[in-house]
Amino acid sequence: MGLAPLLSIPERQLSLGQKMRCNIAGAFLHDPKVVFLDEPTIGLDAESKAGIREFIRRINAEEKTTFIVTSHDFQDIESLCQRIVLINHGKILLDDSMQKVKLDFNRKKQIQFEVDVNPWYGKEGLPMEGVSADAMTPHSLRLEYDVDATDSVEIIQAVSGKCEIRDITIAGRDIESIIREILKEDAAS
Repeated sequence: MGLAPLLSIPERQLSLGQKMRCNIAGAFLHDPKVVFLDEPTIGLDAESKAGIREFIRRINAEEKTTFIVTSHDFQDIESLCQRIVLINHGKILLDDSMQKVKLDFNRKKQIQFEVDVNPWYGKEGLPMEGVSADAMTPHSLRLEYDVDATDSVEIIQAVSGKCEIRDITIAGRDIESIIREILKEDAAS
Protein backbone atom coordinates (compact mmCIF):
# COMPACT_ATOMS: atom_id res chain seq x y z
CA MET A 1 0.00 0.00 0.00
CA GLY A 2 3.05 2.30 -0.02
CA LEU A 3 2.67 3.34 3.62
CA ALA A 4 6.34 3.44 4.70
CA PRO A 5 6.80 7.17 3.85
CA LEU A 6 3.66 8.01 5.86
CA LEU A 7 4.62 6.40 9.16
CA SER A 8 6.17 9.57 10.63
CA ILE A 9 3.43 11.96 9.46
CA PRO A 10 0.61 12.92 11.89
CA GLU A 11 -2.80 11.73 10.71
CA ARG A 12 -4.24 15.25 10.43
CA GLN A 13 -1.60 16.02 7.79
CA LEU A 14 -2.44 13.03 5.59
CA SER A 15 -4.51 13.45 2.44
CA LEU A 16 -7.83 11.64 2.07
CA GLY A 17 -6.21 9.01 -0.17
CA GLN A 18 -3.40 8.43 2.33
CA LYS A 19 -5.91 8.07 5.19
CA MET A 20 -7.99 5.60 3.14
CA ARG A 21 -4.91 3.48 2.39
CA CYS A 22 -3.95 3.48 6.08
CA ASN A 23 -7.49 2.50 7.14
CA ILE A 24 -7.66 -0.33 4.62
CA ALA A 25 -4.21 -1.61 5.64
CA GLY A 26 -5.29 -1.42 9.30
CA ALA A 27 -8.22 -3.69 8.57
CA PHE A 28 -5.73 -6.50 7.83
CA LEU A 29 -3.72 -6.37 11.06
CA HIS A 30 -5.55 -9.42 12.42
CA ASP A 31 -5.72 -11.44 9.17
CA PRO A 32 -9.53 -11.33 8.79
CA LYS A 33 -11.36 -13.82 6.59
CA VAL A 34 -14.10 -11.30 5.71
CA VAL A 35 -13.65 -7.54 5.23
CA PHE A 36 -16.49 -5.05 4.77
CA LEU A 37 -15.57 -1.98 2.70
CA ASP A 38 -18.02 0.92 2.46
CA GLU A 39 -17.23 3.18 -0.52
CA PRO A 40 -13.49 2.30 -0.42
CA THR A 41 -12.49 4.72 -3.18
CA ILE A 42 -14.88 7.63 -2.61
CA GLY A 43 -13.27 11.01 -3.22
CA LEU A 44 -9.95 9.57 -4.39
CA ASP A 45 -7.92 10.43 -7.47
CA ALA A 46 -7.55 7.85 -10.27
CA GLU A 47 -4.10 6.66 -9.15
CA SER A 48 -5.20 6.11 -5.53
CA LYS A 49 -8.33 4.26 -6.70
CA ALA A 50 -6.25 1.98 -8.92
CA GLY A 51 -3.82 1.24 -6.05
CA ILE A 52 -6.60 0.35 -3.62
CA ARG A 53 -8.39 -1.83 -6.19
CA GLU A 54 -5.14 -3.67 -6.99
CA PHE A 55 -4.46 -4.22 -3.27
CA ILE A 56 -7.97 -5.65 -2.76
CA ARG A 57 -7.63 -7.99 -5.76
CA ARG A 58 -4.19 -9.16 -4.56
CA ILE A 59 -5.33 -9.87 -0.98
CA ASN A 60 -8.41 -11.67 -2.31
CA ALA A 61 -6.27 -13.88 -4.55
CA GLU A 62 -3.37 -14.52 -2.17
CA GLU A 63 -5.12 -14.72 1.21
CA LYS A 64 -8.56 -15.86 -0.02
CA THR A 65 -10.10 -12.98 1.96
CA THR A 66 -13.76 -12.33 1.18
CA PHE A 67 -14.61 -8.69 0.54
CA ILE A 68 -18.09 -7.24 0.84
CA VAL A 69 -18.00 -3.90 -0.95
CA THR A 70 -20.76 -1.30 -0.91
CA SER A 71 -20.20 1.31 -3.57
CA HIS A 72 -21.86 3.74 -5.93
CA ASP A 73 -18.65 3.74 -8.01
CA PHE A 74 -19.43 1.43 -10.90
CA GLN A 75 -15.73 1.00 -11.70
CA ASP A 76 -15.26 -0.42 -8.18
CA ILE A 77 -18.11 -2.82 -8.78
CA GLU A 78 -16.98 -3.89 -12.23
CA SER A 79 -13.29 -4.27 -11.40
CA LEU A 80 -13.59 -5.88 -7.94
CA CYS A 81 -16.77 -7.90 -7.72
CA GLN A 82 -17.39 -11.46 -8.80
CA ARG A 83 -20.92 -11.38 -7.42
CA ILE A 84 -23.36 -8.48 -7.35
CA VAL A 85 -26.31 -7.88 -5.05
CA LEU A 86 -28.40 -4.87 -6.07
CA ILE A 87 -30.59 -3.48 -3.29
CA ASN A 88 -33.08 -0.68 -3.90
CA HIS A 89 -35.11 0.69 -0.98
CA GLY A 90 -34.46 -2.48 1.02
CA LYS A 91 -35.58 -4.79 -1.79
CA ILE A 92 -33.10 -7.19 -3.42
CA LEU A 93 -33.47 -6.71 -7.16
CA LEU A 94 -30.51 -8.81 -8.25
CA ASP A 95 -28.24 -11.41 -6.68
CA ASP A 96 -25.99 -13.21 -9.16
CA SER A 97 -22.46 -13.56 -10.49
CA MET A 98 -21.10 -10.54 -12.35
CA GLN A 99 -20.38 -12.72 -15.38
CA LYS A 100 -23.96 -14.06 -15.56
CA VAL A 101 -25.45 -10.59 -15.09
CA LYS A 102 -23.42 -9.28 -18.01
CA LEU A 103 -24.40 -12.24 -20.21
CA ASP A 104 -28.11 -12.04 -19.31
CA PHE A 105 -28.45 -8.28 -19.65
CA ASN A 106 -25.97 -7.56 -22.41
CA ARG A 107 -28.39 -8.09 -25.28
CA LYS A 108 -27.64 -4.54 -26.44
CA LYS A 109 -24.34 -3.21 -27.68
CA GLN A 110 -23.00 0.15 -28.71
CA ILE A 111 -21.11 0.92 -31.87
CA GLN A 112 -19.32 4.25 -32.22
CA PHE A 113 -18.39 5.60 -35.66
CA GLU A 114 -16.04 8.44 -36.50
CA VAL A 115 -17.00 9.49 -40.03
CA ASP A 116 -16.12 12.11 -42.65
CA VAL A 117 -19.70 13.49 -42.67
CA ASN A 118 -22.61 12.09 -40.65
CA PRO A 119 -25.56 11.88 -43.11
CA TRP A 120 -28.05 11.33 -40.25
CA TYR A 121 -26.98 14.35 -38.17
CA GLY A 122 -29.94 16.64 -37.53
CA LYS A 123 -32.41 14.22 -39.12
CA GLU A 124 -35.11 12.06 -37.59
CA GLY A 125 -34.41 8.35 -37.15
CA LEU A 126 -32.14 5.85 -38.80
CA PRO A 127 -32.98 3.62 -41.75
CA MET A 128 -31.99 0.49 -39.80
CA GLU A 129 -34.27 -1.87 -37.90
CA GLY A 130 -33.30 -2.62 -34.28
CA VAL A 131 -30.86 0.30 -34.10
CA SER A 132 -31.25 3.57 -32.21
CA ALA A 133 -29.11 6.68 -32.16
CA ASP A 134 -27.45 7.17 -28.78
CA ALA A 135 -25.44 10.29 -29.70
CA MET A 136 -24.56 12.22 -32.87
CA THR A 137 -22.29 14.99 -34.04
CA PRO A 138 -21.56 16.15 -37.60
CA HIS A 139 -18.60 13.71 -37.68
CA SER A 140 -19.62 10.88 -35.36
CA LEU A 141 -22.51 8.69 -34.38
CA ARG A 142 -22.98 6.28 -31.52
CA LEU A 143 -25.63 3.67 -32.08
CA GLU A 144 -27.17 1.12 -29.75
CA TYR A 145 -28.46 -2.12 -31.20
CA ASP A 146 -30.18 -5.26 -30.04
CA VAL A 147 -27.97 -8.28 -30.84
CA ASP A 148 -31.09 -10.39 -31.41
CA ALA A 149 -32.39 -8.00 -34.11
CA THR A 150 -29.22 -7.18 -36.03
CA ASP A 151 -25.46 -7.47 -35.90
CA SER A 152 -22.49 -5.15 -36.17
CA VAL A 153 -21.62 -6.26 -39.73
CA GLU A 154 -25.03 -5.16 -41.05
CA ILE A 155 -24.72 -1.80 -39.27
CA ILE A 156 -21.19 -1.22 -40.56
CA GLN A 157 -22.32 -2.02 -44.10
CA ALA A 158 -25.27 0.38 -43.83
CA VAL A 159 -23.13 3.22 -42.47
CA SER A 160 -20.27 2.64 -44.92
CA GLY A 161 -22.79 2.82 -47.78
CA LYS A 162 -23.67 6.39 -46.78
CA CYS A 163 -20.32 7.86 -45.67
CA GLU A 164 -16.62 7.22 -45.19
CA ILE A 165 -15.83 5.55 -41.87
CA ARG A 166 -12.62 6.68 -40.17
CA ASP A 167 -12.85 4.63 -36.95
CA ILE A 168 -15.16 2.13 -35.25
CA THR A 169 -15.49 1.06 -31.61
CA ILE A 170 -17.87 -1.69 -30.51
CA ALA A 171 -18.64 -2.24 -26.84
CA GLY A 172 -21.05 -4.19 -24.71
CA ARG A 173 -23.00 -2.37 -22.05
CA ASP A 174 -21.20 -1.60 -18.83
CA ILE A 175 -22.53 -2.56 -15.41
CA GLU A 176 -23.78 1.00 -14.81
CA SER A 177 -26.18 0.90 -17.77
CA ILE A 178 -27.34 -2.60 -16.78
CA ILE A 179 -28.08 -1.43 -13.22
CA ARG A 180 -29.92 1.64 -14.53
CA GLU A 181 -32.12 -0.65 -16.66
CA ILE A 182 -32.90 -2.91 -13.68
CA LEU A 183 -33.78 0.08 -11.49
CA LYS A 184 -35.94 1.57 -14.26
CA GLU A 185 -37.84 -1.73 -14.65
CA ASP A 186 -38.33 -1.91 -10.87
CA ALA A 187 -39.69 1.64 -10.75
CA ALA A 188 -42.15 0.83 -13.56
CA SER A 189 -43.49 -2.24 -11.77
